Amino acid sequence: NDSPYLARPKKKYKETILPPGWNKQVGKKPYRRFWEKAYKAIVGCKTLIVVGYSLPVTDFLAQALFNEAVRQKEVSSNTLKQLHVVDCNPVIQDKFIALSSSILGPNGHVFRYEGIKEFAEACKK
Repeated sequence: NDSPYLARPKKKYKETILPPGWNKQVGKKPYRRFWEKAYKAIVGCKTLIVVGYSLPVTDFLAQALFNEAVRQKEVSSNTLKQLHVVDCNPVIQDKFIALSSSILGPNGHVFRYEGIKEFAEACKK
């Protein structure tokens, strides 16, 4: 089976897909690398783009990762210049805007998109 959703700790892959699920063993390969890269990317970014992810309350690990990355950005005063949220649900958009409000710089901009086509069109401009 060559599914990109399967964790294969004994094989080396440049990239793969981290599927949704509750049992993310973040301390083990290959997940550890994903979590480290995700954390560093959020902490270091000036533009954050969230596409179709709701950060569900049941995903404690992802919530903890995002909250800690936001806290670290606050401590380092590494503000966001742009937050792009792509989701058809305005409640999800509002959730990410609220979670990111403390790290949006004084000139930070929030962009909302109802779908990927609208986002793609905006990227062309």
